[in-house]
Amino acid sequence: ALAVGSTSESEYFDLTLKEDLPVDEVFRRLQTELPEGAKLIAMEKIPPRHKSLSEIADTAVYTVALPAADETGRRIMRERIDKLNAAKEFIFTRVTPKKTRQKDLKKYLAEPLTVTAEQPDRTLLSLTIKTAADGSIKPAEVLSAIGVDAQRADIRRRALLANGQEIIYAGGQTS
Repeated sequence: ALAVGSTSESEYFDLTLKEDLPVDEVFRRLQTELPEGAKLIAMEKIPPRHKSLSEIADTAVYTVALPAADETGRRIMRERIDKLNAAKEFIFTRVTPKKTRQKDLKKYLAEPLTVTAEQPDRTLLSLTIKTAADGSIKPAEVLSAIGVDAQRADIRRRALLANGQEIIYAGGQTS
């Protein structure tokens, strides 16, 4: 599931129907029921007992837009990113209502966190998170590790991958 406060250009859902209907009819009927701003891009019928997309997706790619900072703020952020990327492990504490756990952030970063653009009004980061047998991490947890308040960030999921291949991404193509 997408983290609260994030948006997505590559969201998906699995749907089980009580009766067999043509894909184009299901697509048309669902499209008319979506909330404003949401639209279906593609739909595919999968065989019974096929793994769901959530079971095969192992990596999510995000773009994070941060509000503009002065040069000192940008330098400090770049230093924190470099420190995170250079570390062999980066332990953080996840606190939930049920338990508190120590997790190694680095275990879940599929690629180094990178600054992709520094514009006058914002800084863009690229963040690629993978899942593991024991779960994953949230983009907000990575931002917290570099001292960024996730509530000030625009976190947008751009793609979902399975074994390094895009399974769904902005533009509406599926494989």
